[in-house]
Amino acid sequence: MNDDCYFSVRMRASWSGQHVGGAERLTEPQNWPQVVSELSHRAQAYPTWDEVSVTSELIDARSVVRTTALPVSTLPFNDVQTSRRVAVQLLVQSGIPRDVALQAMSLLDEGPAPGGRVMRGAVLMSAVDGRRLERDPARGVRASRMDYTPECRAELADWMSTAGLKSNRFVEALAVATKVAWSGVAAEICWSDDPTYAPGYVASPRFGYCRFPRLKALGTALGGRVFFLVDLSHSLEVIRRLEHCPLLIDRLSKEAPPFPVLDEVL
Repeated sequence: MNDDCYFSVRMRASWSGQHVGGAERLTEPQNWPQVVSELSHRAQAYPTWDEVSVTSELIDARSVVRTTALPVSTLPFNDVQTSRRVAVQLLVQSGIPRDVALQAMSLLDEGPAPGGRVMRGAVLMSAVDGRRLERDPARGVRASRMDYTPECRAELADWMSTAGLKSNRFVEALAVATKVAWSGVAAEICWSDDPTYAPGYVASPRFGYCRFPRLKALGTALGGRVFFLVDLSHSLEVIRRLEHCPLLIDRLSKEAPPFPVLDEVL
């Protein structure tokens, strides 16, 4: 083993064949045992699971790209109805037609996988006509092989402390959103399928990561992610970048994202 590599470490948990949760890291060799241990212990926190896998893959350090995290803003709307109206406006101003944005939100409400279940990955949706582009509607597409450098992760923890954010979910969601935007996706909407977790976000290169304290009702066990693609001729390249290109976030954005025009709300 040498220092010219990274480990891509991925954890997946399931119950009766259905996806329960997962996490992943991209780490240097000296931190690999600790990361494997952390992800293994995290799996034990899931209330129900009957299978957990933790896999490690060697990544050539020369293939790792570095980038800046998306800028973050929290939109001060605390009811689901208003938050969703604003989320639609964010998507529209990011280049997604209103009817396609509404279709994506309905899909997450109904369960995007076959049988109204939760997907293992994300929906890849055409922003042109709302068609689903992923080959497997149960798996979807996945943003994979991304992480923060240790220095950037520590900087993010300090920023979260001053911003009053405590959830590790935010850390992971920001990494995913940054990888998604870097991969060529025009916009993304996400809320969790965890019935105890109501926040969600809209992310795009234009507005950065826009966090909503409530984007779904508590007690709702459906959710997921929708990635919107504008240029369909590049769909295979976007999927390749999402799933296979290693990305390290090594700095936080110093620029405040532009605030959207919210005529229907304000």
